[in-house]
Amino acid sequence: NMVLIDLQRTWEWEIDEENMFVTLGAGVRFGHHCQGCLEHGLWFINTGGGSASCVIANTLNYGCSPLNYRMGNAERRALSMEWVTPEGDIVYSGSWTQGEDGFGGDGPGPNLMGALRGMNTWFGAMGIVTRMTVKAFSVIENATEVIVPEGITPDTSLAFKDTGRIRWINFQFPSNDSMEKCMAEVGHAQIGA
Repeated sequence: NMVLIDLQRTWEWEIDEENMFVTLGAGVRFGHHCQGCLEHGLWFINTGGGSASCVIANTLNYGCSPLNYRMGNAERRALSMEWVTPEGDIVYSGSWTQGEDGFGGDGPGPNLMGALRGMNTWFGAMGIVTRMTVKAFSVIENATEVIVPEGITPDTSLAFKDTGRIRWINFQFPSNDSMEKCMAEVGHAQIGA
């Protein structure tokens, strides 16, 4: 037995340009989301589900994209959530637990993303996420001038001109253990893919 719930009327979309995040409802699809971000000089990675897939559902369900190898999975860009449990309780995560804007996912309050996301999620058996904030990114103006291909196929790479947004830093660790610890901390802080 199952109940199908149409979330199309839960359409909410509000952007915070300064802090680069978007608050959206469960009915918002990637096509509208990406268009809205671009109209405000920001962008968002569309998933492999395409412009017709819903942002929240796809974010919770792994969010595969051709760009995942560069930007990480979609759930890494989720910040705060409003979750209605099967019992009808409303639970908030991230900075929404403190009555703040939805700027932080791992900040104050519980991080419930681990219970709600996954490659083969729970398909609504744990309730419905009705609202979420997601990260947006600044658009790189004149990208073809900033990101320059170098080399001859198959030995090619991209050279990044200094824009203050992209940095490529090579460094060496004293041991494998220190490297693993650093990689785990960078991943946890979500400052690198």
